[in-house]
Amino acid sequence: FLSAIALLPLRHAAKRAYRGADLVTGVCDAYGDIARANGAREYARFYHGIDTSKARDANTQRQPLSFVYAGNFGRGYDLSAAIKAILENENATLDIAGAGEREAEWKSLAAHSPRIRFHGYLSGDELDKLLDSASIGIIPLSDNTFVGLPYKLGDYAAHNLRMVTSLRGECAAILEKHSAGAVYDAKDANSFMAAAKKVQASTPDFATLLSELDAEKIYAAYVDRISILAIAHQ
Repeated sequence: FLSAIALLPLRHAAKRAYRGADLVTGVCDAYGDIARANGAREYARFYHGIDTSKARDANTQRQPLSFVYAGNFGRGYDLSAAIKAILENENATLDIAGAGEREAEWKSLAAHSPRIRFHGYLSGDELDKLLDSASIGIIPLSDNTFVGLPYKLGDYAAHNLRMVTSLRGECAAILEKHSAGAVYDAKDANSFMAAAKKVQASTPDFATLLSELDAEKIYAAYVDRISILAIAHQ
């Protein structure tokens, strides 16, 4: 209650900013809903762009159920379903790169399984090699994080990785649109493996997905939008 009162001045300031702006921009459609709810007159979405010039060719040598997660080990992420699913499926492996507050918890859950490997922080080249060796990337974000489209999605797509995610909404929609991913219930190992097998049988359209996330195209569209607005106000 007290925190809500303390934040009131900031909320009022945010509403004034939304209402006074000629254009509000954001990196996902969900932010547009927030902006319009606070009085924004116009909203434009520009996804986080990635350098698609380094996108990999499809690697046919990848093992079918070789999973990878690269990223934060914070409270907004939950790998428990993935780890349990790997332990229950002898043909599955999981490589995990990164660090954070949940590392000890996840290592304990993995129970020193040789099929679950923690790599810590990796260099850019090391991470590229790890992603190239896997077949499915994991996006274990909670809906409570209010993330629309995580940057990780673009990284995985650039490495031709199919994806499984516990993040619904915009992230799930764009993956399903391009047959590049499937959704699982965050705490359910059976749901995780069902999603993995579903996406493994799909034929992803990575070319179109990467085109939507191409940094050069997105930046050009952003510049065009701002230029039109600037000319209109001269």
